[in-house]
Amino acid sequence: MAYMSQENNNPDPDFIKLMNMMNDELDFVKNLGSYDRIVYFILIQGDLYRLFAMDSNYHKLYRLIILDQFHLPVDKYDTQRLDSCFHAMLRLEGLLDDLVNKFTFSYYDDSALQHLTKETWRLNL
Repeated sequence: MAYMSQENNNPDPDFIKLMNMMNDELDFVKNLGSYDRIVYFILIQGDLYRLFAMDSNYHKLYRLIILDQFHLPVDKYDTQRLDSCFHAMLRLEGLLDDLVNKFTFSYYDDSALQHLTKETWRLNL
């Protein structure tokens, strides 16, 4: 994975540290199914925000996806930048909701959910 910053041709240390953290997180959740193994991170560099996703389809082979990139306003005249910020955060919220639903359904089987529903119903009486 060759990533070079635009200012100079040296590797970005923040980006490298973020990738190492994402790899560690994916290795930590290795007991989940392969379709559930995805992590999301935000790299903040001044007013520039980058959203990344990383998944692992094969053993020790990671795929990095840049989801979005946006700038935060730096003064009161830069409020038009908030549109891209809200769009990126709403997209991330949808992806995280989808991931939580997949994890919930894979972790709890139907019998456990039915038992939990019955117990909750009994307590409400």
